[in-house]
Amino acid sequence: MKRDLTAIAAIAAACVMLVGCGKKPEQNSTAPADTAPAAESVIGESGADASAQDSQAEGSVSGDTADGSAADPNQNNAQDPQAADSTPGAENSEGDALPKSDPAAAAGALHVSIETVSISLEQLKSQDYTVPVLVTLDKNPGITYSEWGLHIDPKCTFTADSEECKVQTVHVENDEEHFLWTAWASGALLKGTGSLLEVQLKLPLDAKAGDTYTITYADTSLANKGDVWDYTDINTQTTTSYADMNGVVTWTDGGVKVTG
Repeated sequence: MKRDLTAIAAIAAACVMLVGCGKKPEQNSTAPADTAPAAESVIGESGADASAQDSQAEGSVSGDTADGSAADPNQNNAQDPQAADSTPGAENSEGDALPKSDPAAAAGALHVSIETVSISLEQLKSQDYTVPVLVTLDKNPGITYSEWGLHIDPKCTFTADSEECKVQTVHVENDEEHFLWTAWASGALLKGTGSLLEVQLKLPLDAKAGDTYTITYADTSLANKGDVWDYTDINTQTTTSYADMNGVVTWTDGGVKVTG
């Protein structure tokens, strides 16, 4: 029987938010440039760990580079996503859980995108300097549990929610560290892709044309615990931890670009 997702997520969040969980995987990652990546959308399209350790946004990029050299311009605004449930153990078709015996088969199989929004200064002022930025799960080998975070540009303030998202991700915000950490859990396999969280980014009043404000993926909590993307088979209680496999979990950083 499926467990109630909201109740499980809330319990999971209460248990892990203050310390995070999991082990930080070894990754060959690069620090993001002080510009948002090239995966863009036009404004208007949809779209924590309290134990502080770092005061700077130091999220790393895995897969697509921060300068956008490998980003797909349509990636963050892709097809209407669906977050379908199914019984674990299905055949290895697209979207199903990948075989635990062959980690190489899962390389690059889970991808998270942070939207890059381009907005004119005039429209920014009309929106009281607040811009929604959507975080989406673009590739998904099949998960039942996740934890991950975001570093928010320290020049901005923010709030976040998942009320209108495909996946009802819960989170804790740390305003002092410009950081948030999330948790999500389900008793059934989530095979689909779709929106995970919407960040309402409030830019400073001195924002001007040409300015960029970044939101970067955090694969480590402020308590130095790694991100988690797991699939647990409810029948055998065996767990596949994608974040512990090199190159399986990738992401594209984003933010807001102010145009003329």
